[in-house]
Amino acid sequence: MKRCLIFSPAPITVKQYLIDKQTLEELYLNQHLSQPQIARLYNVTQGAVQYWTKQYGIPVRSHSEIMHAWIKKKGYDIPENNPNWKGGRHADGKGYIHVLKKGHPHSSHGYVREHILVWEQVHNKPLPDGWAIHHLNGIPSDNRPENLVAMPAHRHDHYIPALKKRIRELEIRNSQLERSLQEGQFMLRIGGEN
Repeated sequence: MKRCLIFSPAPITVKQYLIDKQTLEELYLNQHLSQPQIARLYNVTQGAVQYWTKQYGIPVRSHSEIMHAWIKKKGYDIPENNPNWKGGRHADGKGYIHVLKKGHPHSSHGYVREHILVWEQVHNKPLPDGWAIHHLNGIPSDNRPENLVAMPAHRHDHYIPALKKRIRELEIRNSQLERSLQEGQFMLRIGGEN
């Protein structure tokens, strides 16, 4: 039995028309038209297209497949064409700068932390496996070569807590000195012990 589409100037209900399976598969699966596009093409509701897709057992695309097709159709799958493109650089929530460098051994989703690239360029060699880069001033976006030092990761893990402890000690000492200055009780030490 051949099914055909019946056009009517009045609103169409599901029972008044039939879209044949071959046409629906061609439009939906091969030409990658969306259900709303097919509905507009045949002047029917999206619900009608959805109904016949289900009736014929045609697999429905997932939301991610629909979004991927839309991104590809717009040309946004090429990074430079995407309206959110920022030149292949972005900062993460911790302040580290990430640079697009697909295929780099330290890349994650095609992005590498900029301080790794800077260190590798300055030293003209890749960062050894199991090593980490430390920012001497503690500012993760300050990727000047003089602010970067590479060290084994296990050493880096011990180095950071020691630095934090020393910073706390200095902050306490600074607060004591500020309090003394405000109270007019400042001391002048020349040489000797702290």
